[in-house]
Amino acid sequence: ADSTTARVLVAAAQWRDDVLLPRERATAPLAKHAARLIARQLLDRDGLAVGDKAGSSPKLTTDAAEAVCLAKWAARELPAVRTRTAALVSSGRVAPPRGVGEDGAVVVEPLVRRYTNGDVVVPRS
Repeated sequence: ADSTTARVLVAAAQWRDDVLLPRERATAPLAKHAARLIARQLLDRDGLAVGDKAGSSPKLTTDAAEAVCLAKWAARELPAVRTRTAALVSSGRVAPPRGVGEDGAVVVEPLVRRYTNGDVVVPRS
């Protein structure tokens, strides 16, 4: 690893507490289902399609969905990641990602879009 690489150990409970509602964390099957829905939303927000056939319902493994959720959470919540993102944006090496202003500051908006009843807003396939 070079000097610009930061390693951070994140317990699953850290990001799950911020991303999943208590009712979604109540059981493993509920948490897995919620993570898959949230990952679909996050990928869609970034313009990334999930699935291998046109018109098919996007499928994500639970591991892939949790990786997406963790990565998005880390990009917003971990100081080392925010600092690195800001440096890359200000140097012009990368364009500001969605949710990051031109100055590299994180724009505060909910990571997960939800209906007023708390359900995850899922993009139409």
